[in-house]
Amino acid sequence: MSNPNSNYESSQENEVLALRLPAFEIPASSRKQIAEIHASKWSGEIEDLGSGGWVQTLLQSVAGASNTLRASHCHYQRRNQVERYGIAQRSISAESVQAWASQNLSNRSNSFSLAISGSVTSHKQTGDSHAWLCLQRFDQQSWLCHLRLRSQSRQEQQMSLGLFVIELLHALLLHAEDNLDGLSTVWQEWIEIDLWQALHQPAFENYQSAAKLVQMGWAELVLLKPQQDLLQPVRYLDHLRGQKVLWHKGAFNPVTLAHLEMPQQVLSQQTELQTVLEISLNHFDKAARDLSDLAHQLAMLAYQPWLIALSRMPAFYRSREWLEKSGQVRQSQFVCGQDLWERILMPAYYQNLEGGLAEGLKRLFDQQTQIWVCEREAQSTTSILESTLPLAYQSQVQFLDFQLPIASSQIRQAIKNKFSPWKQDLLPAVADYIETHQLYRVKT
Repeated sequence: MSNPNSNYESSQENEVLALRLPAFEIPASSRKQIAEIHASKWSGEIEDLGSGGWVQTLLQSVAGASNTLRASHCHYQRRNQVERYGIAQRSISAESVQAWASQNLSNRSNSFSLAISGSVTSHKQTGDSHAWLCLQRFDQQSWLCHLRLRSQSRQEQQMSLGLFVIELLHALLLHAEDNLDGLSTVWQEWIEIDLWQALHQPAFENYQSAAKLVQMGWAELVLLKPQQDLLQPVRYLDHLRGQKVLWHKGAFNPVTLAHLEMPQQVLSQQTELQTVLEISLNHFDKAARDLSDLAHQLAMLAYQPWLIALSRMPAFYRSREWLEKSGQVRQSQFVCGQDLWERILMPAYYQNLEGGLAEGLKRLFDQQTQIWVCEREAQSTTSILESTLPLAYQSQVQFLDFQLPIASSQIRQAIKNKFSPWKQDLLPAVADYIETHQLYRVKT
């Protein structure tokens, strides 16, 4: 007679044996970072609603965790969050992680507090897999960042988030002066940083960090929103998803009245468009940009009303495809000047495509992309349109009569050579900023 428990015992034995198999190997570099954190003077508390407990598991995987980890919490239910922290707002938000980190922070020396709140993929979750993080230190240094989790697997998302947080702790506790430089780009396969803000730093330094995110490849695009003459980093999906977007590419060095009038002319006809002014940091025919110069440009763009983007997408077709796939926009439109429009039709800009210009234009004008061209000389653009642009796309290009001077280079030259006047082509606040910071002058 068979033992009725034999099947159960056999199954149980298989499960126990499975625990002996090395399902996950912690990278040697991460183990070294954890050991260095434990050997440091730092200790703190963690509230983790995103990594599935991997942060504290990783910290405890190396001897010495009691030196670092004073407490680890997971107030998963909203009711428990309210009981502990006294706030009833959304769990996965910048405001929540900042409040949690602040409440858990001890005022004794060498204390830190980390708060994580995220949403990983599941059978119920169909939206974006992402997480907010806030790290605060006893010396009033603090950082806020938003991550998009690129893996398709729940377990990979949680583990990569946990390992990234270990690297973040290592960089910002042991090497805070390095900021983003302390993070290894190996995690870019798994994680996108689309928002980074050192809350203790002035706006100018955060503008540099925004540019560095894009230059280092952490994000294809970062978005900044003007607020009270400053730019605040924002999550791009919150502002682009489901929108019809008017994309205005340019250098804006400096931003002129003409730059601002170009989208305004389009908006007078299509008021529902979300306008974004975009600076590409790897432009086809421009050298790599200096972070300090970029920060000054961003500071001047804070005085106008529209969203600002820094991107890695010089080509219009790349922008269109990215906006509709990763940015989840409903439709893309572009506004540009005559010079940029003529460059769009040059085969030299599509040498990386097997199908050359024809492929680039097809990828640009897919999904009924509209391009608005602000032209100074109607006869030149008309001839180029007829000779280069296939007939199938010509209805998607609209020309606007535009007589304002656009060239920022003329303003820079006028300032450099002490010509006057030049201020009438700029917002008064932009002109004042240039004078205050002595921009575009010959350095002596």
